[in-house]
Amino acid sequence: MAPPGQLAAADRVHVVAHADVDGLAAAAILVRWARSEGKEASWDVVGVRGLYRVLVARMREALGAPARTAVVVADVAPRAGDAYVYASLVRPGRVDLVWVDHHEWPEAARRALSSAGALLVLDAGDVAAALACRLVGCWGDPASARLVELARHDDGCRRDPEGLAERWRVVLRSLPPDALGRVVGDLARGDLWPRWADELYRGRREAYEREVASTRVEVYEHEGVRVAVATPPPSVSPCDLDLAGVLPGPGEADVVVVLYPRSVSIRTWGDVSADCVARRMGGGGHRGAAGAPRDPGLGPAQVARMVARLAAECRGARA
Repeated sequence: MAPPGQLAAADRVHVVAHADVDGLAAAAILVRWARSEGKEASWDVVGVRGLYRVLVARMREALGAPARTAVVVADVAPRAGDAYVYASLVRPGRVDLVWVDHHEWPEAARRALSSAGALLVLDAGDVAAALACRLVGCWGDPASARLVELARHDDGCRRDPEGLAERWRVVLRSLPPDALGRVVGDLARGDLWPRWADELYRGRREAYEREVASTRVEVYEHEGVRVAVATPPPSVSPCDLDLAGVLPGPGEADVVVVLYPRSVSIRTWGDVSADCVARRMGGGGHRGAAGAPRDPGLGPAQVARMVARLAAECRGARA
């Protein structure tokens, strides 16, 4: 598959990627491809909260640059209102916007960006790294193909036979935000486990395992909805809580909320969409797993009550 014109004709590719394994892997695949084509490549790594500020800044910078630029967003969905701002900055043939994502999207965001000429590569059935690989035709590159598998193991919270996904989660959650760009650079060069990451992992592993084990879980029931609230140390990934058996399963709760100081991770089963609950809290994600900002003034019991009410509203909803 030949890359689309927005990428093939660009002199410069700038990637804005989510700060998890899938987003970083997708960014590395895109940067690796751009460099192989002799294009200038650069990137930013963002959380959901930082997307608007960074993406608007990069698109405005591209508007003032002489080179044709393709700005590619990977592994994060836009809010509907923000999408109209992004759409206003698209200039097909000068500043192109390409969006690679596997989350649920507000229909208004999809329409706004499509109408502006942005290329949307959206598929909830696979990880963003796989969509990026499909976009640029990277399957013949062993390093890129391995990045896709790494992303699939991490995003699905599945055990990686090589343990690479588990190790990267420890490393990523131990790094300051401004150091995450280093990961993209190493992965793009084909170094899937650099020495510095191994040293950091070895120094953090035992403490991280203790943090996972220290996580407390409380189960509440409101409006016929059982909500389990886990409160781990901030550095612990929900995937590792799941793999360690800390989080309740479908028979023990209808919704699981992992509570962090500024955000919540939400998991659901059956007829409740996690994305539906998260959107009502200002976030979003997938049907079975999503995330949202947290009001720091709400404790576990209050969060459980709010989530139970939203889950009751969302029963049977798809988004």
